[in-house]
Amino acid sequence: MAKDTAPYEPVKNVTREYPPTLMIHGTQDTDRPVEESLKMAEQFKRYGVPYILASIDKGEHCFTGGDRAQIEVPTAQCGIHTQVA
Repeated sequence: MAKDTAPYEPVKNVTREYPPTLMIHGTQDTDRPVEESLKMAEQFKRYGVPYILASIDKGEHCFTGGDRAQIEVPTAQCGIHTQVA
C-alpha cells in the first residue's frame, strides 16, 4: 500500500470503540490475502472488539469455489439473511 494511504488502513485504526465486525474471507483469495483478515482479528483481540472471522475453504474473492454453507452459517449468527448465487 502506498505510504500516503497507510495511516488509513483499517488494521492500523482499531480501537476499543471499533464496532462489532463480521469478516468472511476466502482462503484462496488472490485479490486480498486471507492474512489481512487474520491481522485484523489479532487487533480485534488486542482491543477486545467483538468479531467473527469465517474462513471459506477454497474460496476465491467473492467466494467463488467455496462452500455456500460456510457463508450462510456466520451470517445467520449475525441475523443476516443471505442468498448466495
